[in-house]
Amino acid sequence: MKLLTKKDLLEQIPYWGKQTIDKLFSSPDFPSQKQGKTHFVEEEALKEYFKVHHEN
Repeated sequence: MKLLTKKDLLEQIPYWGKQTIDKLFSSPDFPSQKQGKTHFVEEEALKEYFKVHHEN
């Protein structure tokens, strides 16, 4: 299981900005977790999330 942080996503998806990543992580249906000040998502959960169309 690999955990990805907001910073990881910013580095891996260069055409997305910080605002877009923040909005994604604040979405109630996005499978992220927060530990302290760090938000993270499991890599497999992220892949599953993007297999489905989501409204903005």
